[in-house]
Amino acid sequence: MNLSNRNLKFKYSIYLLFTIISIGATNRILAYTHATLLPASESPNIARQLELYSYSFTAQERSSFSVGDVSEQTERGLTLIHFNTSEKIEYRTFDTHSSAEAAIELVAILKRMIDNKAKFAMLVHDSAAQNLNGQTAALLEMSFVKLSSIKNRQAYVMHNLDGLISEEVDDSSIAEIVTVPAKISDNTIYFPKIKYEFEPSID
Repeated sequence: MNLSNRNLKFKYSIYLLFTIISIGATNRILAYTHATLLPASESPNIARQLELYSYSFTAQERSSFSVGDVSEQTERGLTLIHFNTSEKIEYRTFDTHSSAEAAIELVAILKRMIDNKAKFAMLVHDSAAQNLNGQTAALLEMSFVKLSSIKNRQAYVMHNLDGLISEEVDDSSIAEIVTVPAKISDNTIYFPKIKYEFEPSID
């Protein structure tokens, strides 16, 4: 092998190694993503709309929420949506209908959010009341008046994007649209995803 071919092979090996390392680093970054990044608006100061659609068991429709162009359907229970910024959210559904542990965890996270003055919203799909009944006092203490007395198979939405807790309850369905403040800055992560490390393969 002449010197020219040897140099070419060496350069190719360096390029291949760099590519593998880059891919591994990219996978690691993606694996640590813990929230939904919404499509960027034309201006960071343009407010987005939050749409909440809560359906009780009797409505026989799937509940959902939308922020900007992103829409998500929700499962049974109470879905809590936290705003890191107006363009970045995280959310989790707590099946408070069938799990007492879920109700306890939800109340603990709500307490942290209230203490931290976080911006958030909630909606119920199907039914969420069964195991919230044991959390009535804690919910009332945090001013969730309607959530504290919610009944089985009722729809419910809540948000504090205007600075105050706003709640609605209905026996069938609720649809609410509210403006998301353009300037929200909150680095706290309440729902960290499981983190995986992806090691580059050299095979």
